[in-house]
Amino acid sequence: MSLAVSAEHPFYSMYERYVDDAAFLWLLRQLAQKQPHYDVPALVELEQRLNRQIEAILSDAELAWLACEALLEHRDAGEFFVAAVVALRTAGEERFDALIELAGGDETLEFALASACAWLHQALAKPVVERLFKRPEAGFRRIALHVCRLKSWSPLAALNAVLTDADARADDKLYCLALRCVGEFKAQALKALLLVALQDERNAVQFEAIAASILLGQYSLAEKLRPWVFAEQYHERAVNLAFCSLPAELARQWVAELAKMDNCQSALIQAIACLGDPQAVPWLLAQMRDALWSRRSGLVFSSITGIDLEQHELVNDIPDLDDSFGDEHQPLQFDDDESLPFPDADKVAALWQKYGRNFVSGKRYMVGRQLSSESLQQLWQQGPAYLRARAALLLALQNPSQPLLNACAPIA
Repeated sequence: MSLAVSAEHPFYSMYERYVDDAAFLWLLRQLAQKQPHYDVPALVELEQRLNRQIEAILSDAELAWLACEALLEHRDAGEFFVAAVVALRTAGEERFDALIELAGGDETLEFALASACAWLHQALAKPVVERLFKRPEAGFRRIALHVCRLKSWSPLAALNAVLTDADARADDKLYCLALRCVGEFKAQALKALLLVALQDERNAVQFEAIAASILLGQYSLAEKLRPWVFAEQYHERAVNLAFCSLPAELARQWVAELAKMDNCQSALIQAIACLGDPQAVPWLLAQMRDALWSRRSGLVFSSITGIDLEQHELVNDIPDLDDSFGDEHQPLQFDDDESLPFPDADKVAALWQKYGRNFVSGKRYMVGRQLSSESLQQLWQQGPAYLRARAALLLALQNPSQPLLNACAPIA
């Protein structure tokens, strides 16, 4: 005698925990790719844990779906991911489509749904993407494009359809995502369509058109990223792309300008990280004495030199930050930094005084090695998780035919 599938089922609470745990593991995987204490093997291990959790959930898909439905009201990306996995693995097209509608255009939730599709084997994911591209709704097509980004599938026909359709271009998010894909997939055949976007009045559209053009080899357009780099609101992608593609002398001039501006500290620290020039280390050492920027400065020091602060006992206990948050300070996204150690500025300075001569000012370094195609490939394949995206960007900029590898994509 089978038991009715309801919240009264004796195993319902167990499946609710399964769903909760899988949602947490997926969120952890998203966070891990920006953390210095994760490397590629650690990411693979995390993905394998998530896969085992998914298999446990699918041992009773209907009960799992019921548990997912109860949690979707929280609008948590991890729970949307798990619900989408259950729907897709049980041929639940209607359920998956309902999740897209429920996401309501929220970019974080749409990415979670795309990630669920990317978690499928190619034979299962391909038909889903093809079906989504045939739908007229912008949200369905956005998710299909995200899946292609995560799977490294170049959807030239679909991109052409979006970029040549006035109705599709009217949806800012869809148009911007399609432009982004042109650059990431190195779709040279669609290069002419970027010219239209470069003249668009929408700020976000202009940015994506510039970014795509740079990735396609028009490096002189990097200077046009200036409004986003120097904007009061930190634009991480603009800073990363600009300081990975600008001529070295101009990049240093921009760094000097950022250093003189208020409210640009996040952009300045990230710019220094992208340049990887050991000449900036004395400035980083000074920032390590500021509780607000200490951890981020320590991370950038490690990204340039390859020196692990915790491993070499170059860290302090958590300082008292109560007096550090006045109105005059730019707010910092501490969620990104909460797992980072606080460097001991005196110890780090002493170490740099001893070993800094091994680094050449004006050269670019990542984890203690001068940049080269070989070192970047090694970083992508084996390096710290938080540097994989930058390594991929630099590799793509070095070679106009090299697609941009996606650090968010599943590895295992």
